[in-house]
Amino acid sequence: MSWIDTDIAAAKPFVEVLLRDEAEIVRRIGIYILGQRWEALRDIYQSVLGPRLFDVGHLHELYGLLKTRFVNMEVSEKQRTVEAIRHIPLPGGDEPEQWQKRMQRRWLSAIADKGYSAADAWFLELQSDKTLG
Repeated sequence: MSWIDTDIAAAKPFVEVLLRDEAEIVRRIGIYILGQRWEALRDIYQSVLGPRLFDVGHLHELYGLLKTRFVNMEVSEKQRTVEAIRHIPLPGGDEPEQWQKRMQRRWLSAIADKGYSAADAWFLELQSDKTLG
């Protein structure tokens, strides 16, 4: 964190590498750092934003980032975030569509009631779906 505060030019590419790493724990650290230093690093979010970011293994860190930062995102960032959630890939196994909708609902719960009507409406739709439990 201090490195970002003192030498953003050198630290920023390193954080982006963390966010693209093969190891989940390394990506989680990158997501945490992104959330903590949002103002300095927010453009990295756009570069890594996509359905793969919404991996269940990132739930804790990314949920926290969305919960605190979504309200202040630009409209284009909000739109792309919702689209990424919409395109979370179907898993293998039993009832993949149900699992996908449950995960979408979980991610949307982080951004619901943050001033973006498309996210709010979709969250309410999934909340009212009795088949999701």
